[in-house]
Amino acid sequence: MTRLTIRELLLITAFLATSCAALKYAGNTWWAALFLASFLAVISAGVIAIAERGRRQAAAAGFVFCFCAYAIAIWSDAGRDRLPTTLLLRQLYPLFATSKWLDMRTNEVVPDYDPQTPSKYVTIAYEQSEYTFHDIGHLLFALAFGYCGARFASWIYLRRETRERKSATDPESGQNGNI
Repeated sequence: MTRLTIRELLLITAFLATSCAALKYAGNTWWAALFLASFLAVISAGVIAIAERGRRQAAAAGFVFCFCAYAIAIWSDAGRDRLPTTLLLRQLYPLFATSKWLDMRTNEVVPDYDPQTPSKYVTIAYEQSEYTFHDIGHLLFALAFGYCGARFASWIYLRRETRERKSATDPESGQNGNI
């Protein structure tokens, strides 16, 4: 595998920090911003996959393929509720969401409510929509899978290029290019 550069490590750190903020404050603004960034990333990578050659082309094609494969899997009705990422997001939602206890009769926040002494009129309410939280989470997973696809495609390209260069410089080695 190719080594991670400092630039990539900084970008991964920024991605993780942005992901935590987006999930903590999940809302339509975060969804719109991440959707726009993802859309531009996929469109740019698609153009690079068509117009560029070499390792950049492979990385761009790997990004687009893996991003789109995950997006199709998640936004099709077939497997959304059974995917491991959905199950993980269900477990993460209560950790990220801000909750408050509401009195259902008055719709007011109950301060210092103790769930150990339950009341049938008090319920928990989350400030973030679980639906929006999941959509943002799946978009972030699609970006992460796209990045992994780009790294994997680059690695395959470099491996093939090294193998071809080796067989070109040593034609009597008897290698036919297979592993």
